[in-house]
Amino acid sequence: MLYNVPKFAGVNLEPSAVAQLAELDQVVGIKDSSGSIWQIAEIIRLAGNELSVLAGTGDVIFPTLMFGGKGAIVAIANVAPKICVSLYEDVKNGQYLKAKELQLKLLPLNDILTKKYGVTAVKEALNIIGKPAGYPRKPLLSIDDQSREEIRAVLKKLMLV
Repeated sequence: MLYNVPKFAGVNLEPSAVAQLAELDQVVGIKDSSGSIWQIAEIIRLAGNELSVLAGTGDVIFPTLMFGGKGAIVAIANVAPKICVSLYEDVKNGQYLKAKELQLKLLPLNDILTKKYGVTAVKEALNIIGKPAGYPRKPLLSIDDQSREEIRAVLKKLMLV
């Protein structure tokens, strides 16, 4: 499984390179965390018959599925698994408007957990909803009270707390 995460790797795995790698029997899929729907669509266009393309960020689940992607591996699914599964099932069942609405509902959660705060926020959100996740390891720091309340407010809007 290929994993494209340019934010942390400092390098983007280009769609043409993915297409070449997809020719290898050992390569069965890619989690693309570029956040670029163009890139995901291009990978599907070039190699979608050769490998499973998965959304790697919670803000592109719906468009990835609509372009023919096979699913998603996203941080927000740890906190809102039922919503993520419903989004997937709605697309697979042709309920595109329902799926689109779920994607839009998930955007604030994705923004706060992955774009604004990262791993520490995912752990904090899990703790808030009663799924003990502990605390982040050093060098990461725990969330402060103001940030915790911001996370709680997003979770409340999704009726997760």
